[in-house]
Amino acid sequence: MIARTAIAAAAKAAAIIRGHFGKVDESDIETKGINDFVSFVDREAEAAIVSVIREAFPGHALQTEETEGIQGTGDVRWIIDPLDGTTNFLRGHPRFAVSIGVYQGAKPLFGIVHDVMQIELFTAQAGGGAYVNGRRMFTSTVADARDALVLFGSPFRKTDDIGPFTELFGSIQKTAGDQRREGAAALDLAYVAAGRAEAFYELGLKPWDIAAGSVLVQEAGGWIGDFYGENADLYRDTVLATNQDLKECFLGLCGTFRH
Repeated sequence: MIARTAIAAAAKAAAIIRGHFGKVDESDIETKGINDFVSFVDREAEAAIVSVIREAFPGHALQTEETEGIQGTGDVRWIIDPLDGTTNFLRGHPRFAVSIGVYQGAKPLFGIVHDVMQIELFTAQAGGGAYVNGRRMFTSTVADARDALVLFGSPFRKTDDIGPFTELFGSIQKTAGDQRREGAAALDLAYVAAGRAEAFYELGLKPWDIAAGSVLVQEAGGWIGDFYGENADLYRDTVLATNQDLKECFLGLCGTFRH
């Protein structure tokens, strides 16, 4: 029931987002912080998700990007990013997603990342594996960092970290095959889970950025945690996800990062 509800909620939000793609005026855009934007589309998508969840599970708690705090006191919590990659969406770059993670306390239950424009559904249920459009998916088996494709997000909210982050980027660039910044952390994690990239790293993310992707990576056989080797935690300041073969390599590189 949780899986069906999450999939339906994500699909409803995705349809709203697709309908507005390329049609948002600058006057509809608000600034939440440094390089951090929101539009009525984010809020419409969030409202659609919340309505689907509330109908099915009125006692569950909700934590969403566009609504402050946790709504409700239930032990099961839905962690929602209605539009991950808002800047991409607003600029006409078709890489953004709906992200929903469901947790009981700190235990993950289910995650979905719905690629809005590609209409790819990355899903994972705790103990049940990870899937893309119904097909089982796994992290890659690349074991040589020189062959690795690495995805990353830059510290757009934390400009004081640009210097140290640039050093980290340089170290990884010297070691890995190549790097990409696509601007949607949920999709980056989904791509690591699907074996389309070997690693992802970023700092300053929020729980809704990684709640679903964390479930995907773990159920696909990968590892996710912080730069210093601590296992997955939605509230840590740094995030690293890799396949198992390259975990120690990228921990060695990311572990040198200091704020």
